[in-house]
Amino acid sequence: MHLRLLRAKALFRRATCGRTTFSTAQPKVVTVGIDFGCKNSRVAIIDDSLVPELVDSESGRSTPSYVTSVPPEVSEGRYAWALQRLEGLGKHVAVGELAKCRMSRQPSDVVFNIKKLIGKEYDDCSVQEMRKRVHFGIIEGERGEACVKISGMNFSPVEIASVIFAKLKDAVLMYQFHHELKAVISVPIFFSKQQREDIVLAGNKAGLTVLQLIDEPTAAALSRATMKESTVVVFDMGAGAYTVSVFRVSGTNVEVKSQFSDPCVGGDHFDDILLDYFVTQITNSHGVDIRGDKYAMMLLAEAAEQAKVELSTEHEVIISTPFIISSSECSGDPSVSISRVEFERLVLKLVEQI
Repeated sequence: MHLRLLRAKALFRRATCGRTTFSTAQPKVVTVGIDFGCKNSRVAIIDDSLVPELVDSESGRSTPSYVTSVPPEVSEGRYAWALQRLEGLGKHVAVGELAKCRMSRQPSDVVFNIKKLIGKEYDDCSVQEMRKRVHFGIIEGERGEACVKISGMNFSPVEIASVIFAKLKDAVLMYQFHHELKAVISVPIFFSKQQREDIVLAGNKAGLTVLQLIDEPTAAALSRATMKESTVVVFDMGAGAYTVSVFRVSGTNVEVKSQFSDPCVGGDHFDDILLDYFVTQITNSHGVDIRGDKYAMMLLAEAAEQAKVELSTEHEVIISTPFIISSSECSGDPSVSISRVEFERLVLKLVEQI
């Protein structure tokens, strides 16, 4: 027996000669950067070279910032590994592409744009305006804060943001294992102290050690930190707001010279103008107002966003959403066309604000 063990050890040493062996005795810690967006979020690993390595998710380079609840039979079934758990409520939720795909079936049970609600009071004018535009329920929490309702359950924006962060954390861990993830999270420059505190709280709930919050334009300027000396202008147009910042970059030093932000102009505002145009055209052509139909409005909102993208390269776009007919019980095919010239006329006031 002893001879067999000695022979096995000798064979193992010969087989592993020249190879690298690993040990889990020392905890492996990594720093990640998180770009938390209204519609999409991304995470990158930052090593000693300071060159971010973007981590892919199941949907590609970014993870949709969409969250929905799941029934008990799903949370306990074969797909439980792909879900996130809200520890305080003992509930499982789907995050990312899985949640976004549910929009076509149950738009009222899918939450997005949670970044616009975090740290805000229910009575805030921007929250009340958002209630008119989204398909899910926005309600008042116990302390007067804005909360959301999914499948009859109430969730705080911190809880929703935490499961999005947990989804990004899982993407990193599936790419390469680490004992601890330290995070730097980018936020808009106009975020209040309360909003920033809630972002840190959401990160901690997700199991991240939040090292620092960094303004989004500064994060963009840091990508140019290898330049010897120059002036960098960052124009950041997100879904909810835009920011223009001027930086003086010298080596790894980034000095803020000037910053301006307008939370009333963002990509969603362009989409909303286009959506209103399509609704008006359908009402005039078919004599039916689809604003009360959440499913029809969801389909039309997706078509409006896609039309906006296509108008960047096309002179005219025609959208056709036949499922709106059965949903709103009207006759005819609600096809609507819009030219780039007409779109530019519609959004002229927004463009002039930039």
